[in-house]
Formats: sequence, structure tokens, C-alpha cells
Amino acid sequence: MSELYNIASEQYVIGGILDENNDVNEVFDRLTSADIYGVEHKKIFKAMEDGVKAGTAIDVMTLTDVIESATGDDLFGYMMELSKNSVSVKSIDSHVTRIIACSNSRNLEMKLATALTDLRSGHSDEAALMAIQSEIGAVRTDTGAGVTHYKSMEETWAELYSELEDRMNGDTPAGLTTGIDELDAILGKRGIQSKDMIIIGARPAGGKTMFAGKVALHVALALKRPALIFSMEMGKTSLMQRFISQGGRVTPDVFYDGDRLDDEFGRIQHAVIPLNKSQLYIDDRSTLTFSDLASSARKFKAAFPDVAMIMIDYIMLMKVEANGRRQDQAFGDVSLALLALGKELDVAMVVLSQCNKSCEARTDKRPIASDLKEISQLEADATHVVMLYNESAYNEDTAMGKVVELILRKNRFGGLGTAHQEIKAGWMEDIPKDELCRRRDRAEMQGKQKDLNQGWGGNS
Repeated sequence: MSELYNIASEQYVIGGILDENNDVNEVFDRLTSADIYGVEHKKIFKAMEDGVKAGTAIDVMTLTDVIESATGDDLFGYMMELSKNSVSVKSIDSHVTRIIACSNSRNLEMKLATALTDLRSGHSDEAALMAIQSEIGAVRTDTGAGVTHYKSMEETWAELYSELEDRMNGDTPAGLTTGIDELDAILGKRGIQSKDMIIIGARPAGGKTMFAGKVALHVALALKRPALIFSMEMGKTSLMQRFISQGGRVTPDVFYDGDRLDDEFGRIQHAVIPLNKSQLYIDDRSTLTFSDLASSARKFKAAFPDVAMIMIDYIMLMKVEANGRRQDQAFGDVSLALLALGKELDVAMVVLSQCNKSCEARTDKRPIASDLKEISQLEADATHVVMLYNESAYNEDTAMGKVVELILRKNRFGGLGTAHQEIKAGWMEDIPKDELCRRRDRAEMQGKQKDLNQGWGGNS
């Protein structure tokens, strides 16, 4: 572990301030009295801080009076000694860095001790573990202590101006695309940004894993950005078969037919080449807690700082401990934690969730955001909610075929709408607009004929 204190550096910094205080005020932008370990040093630095804030002198005589008035301690002789043994202004910065590093280590040790006490006290439920992880994660690891985190409008505009200038010059992309043009048009130029949380909801067999997999492939292959999938429902080899089917248009049953597999193996290998070169990764543990997921995601971020997306398939399979609370409340905590994790890691978080049966009791069975199974908090936390509707799951003879509606029910930054994909033999692809219109017309006629037949039956 890093050292917990550096008394010599504290002496050098305080001595340097006393000797050349007009040139070292920038020290107070990084360092605070909370970072100082030595008892006398903390008193001196606190008096210096107060003097800087009040605009008063921070010389030895003034500080002596302030400290003696506040604590009764006479530190005149000690401060004079420190000022005589000071280092040059140029050397102070490195000592400030060392002091802050020691402060960070002390804070981390304290948090770890608190976490250990909580665990030994029996607080091992998921909510407690998340709270502990959040506390430890809040320990600063930078050496810029004392820098304010609030910014003025002028400072914020300068930052935004730089981003806008980059966009105008084409230096940075507006956001992630999904690879589905119709959906990307609804999302607009903003696209999907880091820190967004996108919920994909559907009833079983609605196509949510296939749709999410197509988006993940687009991010990894077309956009060439790292992506991590937590697949708690499907094993990694099964999921890779899905990717091969999507990328190579290989029917899924080929993988289980020895004769056909031999014939199609060349096409499979061709589809695998770009996958093997991509930065798409799968964690397929089936009983993940949020703590497990967060730990894996942080390691992935450390290994791939440019990670664009983390995907969870699906949230209801995560292991949570309700401890007397309702399930929706326990999963609500997970939803909030996932939102915070996305912000911490600066990634887009894509979360898959099943919908409950409420939609099947309605005449229009298209799911709405409130149908998200047992987790109403998901709708509140999400920046985007995409609901999938597959008519063929209810009516195999529908004239629409296996068209899946991608219904954008919530978009915090833009408009709403519906995009369409068609499920083929194991993959999703665009459906031409003219073909979509023809199927809608046939489905409408089909519906009218059904109503007419029912009317005849009622009059017989």
C-alpha cells in the first residue's frame, strides 16, 4: 500500500508558503487542511487557508496570533524554523502531490476498514454491498485535491464551445449509432451518448436479445469501439452463434447439423474473422450480483478506456437480496446503481428487461414503458426506452410476417417513433418501406375479413 503520511513534504510545503507566500497561492487550489496529517501542520495550514479566504496576510506573526487565539498553541518558533528550511517554489508542486497521495491512501484505508466492519456485522445484503462499493468508489484517486467541482457559466460555455467546434470541424462523432437507419433517424444527430441508459423491453420471444446483439455488433464492428455484454441468459458460445448468424446470414440450425455444418463451415469461418478482430467481450456468469458486475465493468474500463457500451441481458436474472423488501424495490436499487455506474465509467448502459403480462390483456398488445416487469424504477432512470412488439408471437398467420416494431417510448433528448426490423432465419435485417406498406395493407384486409367472418358467425 502507498505511504499514509509524509511529514517532510508537509514541512517543505508550509515552509515554502511562509517564505514565499506571494508566489505559492496556487497551492491552495490543490491542497486543503483535510489532506494534512501532522497535528501542528494541520493547525498552521488551516490558519493559512482562512487567511487566503479572508484576504489577510499569512506571515509568521499573523499566523501565530490566529493559532494562539484559536487553540492556545504558540507555534511561532516552529514556523520560523520551517520558513528557514523551506524548498524553492518550483519544488513545492511535487511535495503537494505526495501529500495528496498520502491523504488518498488514508481515506481508502478508512473506507476499507468501515466496509470490513459492516461485513463482519452481518450487513452482507446486496444493498449494503452497493453502499460500501459506492463509498470506496467515492475516494478520490487524483492529486488535484482542493480543486472546485462547480463551474461558472463562463467556464461551462468554454467547455461546450470546444465540443461544438470539434463537431463543426468533424473531429468528434455526435454520438453512437445503432446500425438501424430508421431508428437512428428517430434518435437524431445526438444518437446515443456516454452516460445514457437505454432500456430494451419485450415479452418473451419478442426479439430483444437479437436486436440488442445487432446493436452491439454494430458498435464493435462498424464503429470499432469496445463493448462488454453481461449475458446471464445465454452462454458465450450460444451468443457467439447468434453473432455469426447475424453477421454471416447463417441459419442457427446449421450449428447442430453435422452434414450441413461441414458444407457451411467456410461461411462460418468467414463471419468469424471480423468478430475475432473486434473488441466485443462477453461475461456469461449466470448468477451475477451488482457488485460482481460493477467489479468486472471497472476492470474492463481500465483495460479498454475507450469502451462505448455495456449491455446487460437481462436485469431480472441478476441476483439481489430483498431482505424483507418488495422485489421491485430491490431491483429499483440495482437500476439506480447501474445508472450511477454508467456515469462513473462514462459509457452507454444498455439494459434488457422482460415486460409483464399486462400488455397481453389489452386490445393493442404493444408494450408500454409501465409494462417493465417488476422494475418501475427503470422507466424513471432511463434516458431511452425501446419496446419491441412482434405480432407473429401472438398470430403465426399474420400478414406482417416476423416484423418486429422497435417502439421508442421514451427519449429524454428528442422525439418518439417506431422503426422496423424483420426476423429472418436467426438474424434481423431491414425491411424495405414498400414491402412494409404492402404487408400493412394485407394485414388491414386480413383484419377486416376476420371482423366480417365474426359478424356472419354472430348472425347465424
